[in-house]
Amino acid sequence: MENLRAKKEISAYNMSGRNNFILLSGFVVGWMVIPQNGYGNETQQVNQSLSDSISSYIAPMRLTGREDEFCRRAHQVMLKGARFTRNLYHDWSAEPHCGYIGWGGHGEKEISNNFGFACLYAILLRFGEYDAQITGISREEMTRRVIGVIRYGGFTHLTGSHNCTDDKPWGGGWHDASWGATYALTVWLMWDELDEETRELAARTITTEIERFVEADPPSRKIDNTSAESNAWNTRMLAIATVMFPTHPQAQLWRDAMNGWGMNVLTINEDQRDTTLIEGRPVKDRVRTENINSDFTLENHGIVYPVYMWCSMYHLAQAGLFYKLAGQDIPKTLLHHMTDVYEVYKELQTWEGLPAYINGCDKFLHLQVVDIFHHSYFAQALQDKEAAYLEELELGLLEQMQNRFSDGRLYPVQEVGEWSRVANLGSFLGCSYLLHYITAAPTKAVSQDEFEKRISGVRYYPDGKFILQRTPEKLVSFAWAKPYRVMGLVIPRKGGSWLVTPFEQSLTGCVIEEGVEQEPDIKVVRADKRVQNNIMNLTIVLHRCEGKVEHAITLTSDEDAKVAIEETMKALAPVTLRKVQTGYIGVGRQFLRDEVVLKSNNKSVTIAGFSDMEDRYYDFPDNTVVVDNCFIYSWSGEGTVKYRKYNRVFSGSGKNAGAYGRVDDRIYVEHIDRLTDYQTGDTIAQGQLRLTLCR
Repeated sequence: MENLRAKKEISAYNMSGRNNFILLSGFVVGWMVIPQNGYGNETQQVNQSLSDSISSYIAPMRLTGREDEFCRRAHQVMLKGARFTRNLYHDWSAEPHCGYIGWGGHGEKEISNNFGFACLYAILLRFGEYDAQITGISREEMTRRVIGVIRYGGFTHLTGSHNCTDDKPWGGGWHDASWGATYALTVWLMWDELDEETRELAARTITTEIERFVEADPPSRKIDNTSAESNAWNTRMLAIATVMFPTHPQAQLWRDAMNGWGMNVLTINEDQRDTTLIEGRPVKDRVRTENINSDFTLENHGIVYPVYMWCSMYHLAQAGLFYKLAGQDIPKTLLHHMTDVYEVYKELQTWEGLPAYINGCDKFLHLQVVDIFHHSYFAQALQDKEAAYLEELELGLLEQMQNRFSDGRLYPVQEVGEWSRVANLGSFLGCSYLLHYITAAPTKAVSQDEFEKRISGVRYYPDGKFILQRTPEKLVSFAWAKPYRVMGLVIPRKGGSWLVTPFEQSLTGCVIEEGVEQEPDIKVVRADKRVQNNIMNLTIVLHRCEGKVEHAITLTSDEDAKVAIEETMKALAPVTLRKVQTGYIGVGRQFLRDEVVLKSNNKSVTIAGFSDMEDRYYDFPDNTVVVDNCFIYSWSGEGTVKYRKYNRVFSGSGKNAGAYGRVDDRIYVEHIDRLTDYQTGDTIAQGQLRLTLCR
């Protein structure tokens, strides 16, 4: 067992403080948690001998169940996904029987893909009818690979004897509990195939990864970047360790910590006064954080962001799944405000089973591969019939997305990067599979018409600062929480979010002064909302160009297929403008087609393909354009309707460069084509944009 013992001194960062492992002669001498968030915990020390057999505390996963139709379809998607990895495994010579899939580094992309691919392998080996003709990998080779990754993960964890291929260990960091939970699930699934050395190696990795959370207080943050997501993935790691090693001497401490972290994920201000008992204690005694808005919206990456609603729900849902896989009830601490947040998430759904990004999106847009699991959780664990409809919808789309390619990938390289998110099939779709497998009677879904009828209407979210209208034919929103992201969306049922993209200046456009590179933040002066008989009416007054320009917009959307946007822009002070464009709508060329057809009274243009040429502009001087036979864009007033075709896929910037990509063509109204001087009181732009949905 000498090669299982740590021989180095390391330190690891944790959101709630500074944690230090001190490992000498194979023993964890101390794990010190120094809280920095003001909750007042005393410094704690946990001692554990690594020479003890941690693996002896295991409760192996011994599931009984059956495949339903969802399982059979999901299994085929996962088999095809495994084919994508057939040439990605690399043997690692530092220790015997070790390897990694894809990259071998410690960073987010590397470690998440490595463990995600291994988790996909483990599910395929454990469940369903394995088909090497589809995967291109023999069952024996797949078994060898997943064991190799388990061993690699143990040796390169910060408690192990080696670093990853980039000469750094993984573990103990801000995001590592998330990858650690995927690693732990893989180990649990493969336990019967592991020898004693590998079991002990993996058990030590899992149990030491969670010790830093036992005495630490969950962090609290609501504005711009929520702590909900990271608190949730820490909860998930605690949950799986608790159910995997239920007889471990510290198992009760882990469960107590899991309850505390779980209760401090989706937390609102009102929780501080809530006396409702959950697992025997009042909410107000458990909750020490405020991570989401009281209207159950949340912010991350500096915007109101539905992506991180599902991210937070997903981790809590998988923690709940772990209890079900152990034959236990889901702790109520893992359900705190889950239904409240999911209800808002449902109201934001487009016809593709994904939310409308009402405040924009800094990622690739079509996340069905990761979005599907929490729908499955609400459907199969919590018997939500609407969730059952949404998981079925997304499975069908995943099948179509994968069928575009012959190698099992889900996305083109330019959209999400080299590894195509296939690694997510194990920890997301695979967990949906497991939920169905252990459910005796899958929840029956409502029909699309029933779902659409139920969520139709107009809703205002006072904390998220957006207004939303749903009808069976359209989704209309306008958001103004952030001065750098004041925007509206009009998404038609026909074309949906595959066609209309959440461009960050949607509907509000762009106003830029001479000598200025980009428009500064917009100040919202007034937002007047009126809702009557499911008709949405919003008048919003904006100050732009640092107060030199006033832009008044009135948006009216009835229950019909029309949306009207009246706008007046005037100078509040002398100003020279170089660009005035309004009425932006982002247009995507994605999914089963690479073209958009534009028609007006005097021309028809097909927008297709990419090139290394400069972007191309198309003028429509009659100011009415039918966009891909999905909606009609019509402008009345001064200015010319234009379409900008992007010839390159945007693939992120800064630290996100190459991480994702998407096409954001745009249609808009151009008001000036040269530097133009305006005096106080001058009208800069005025008119009406009408959007009419095609049936």
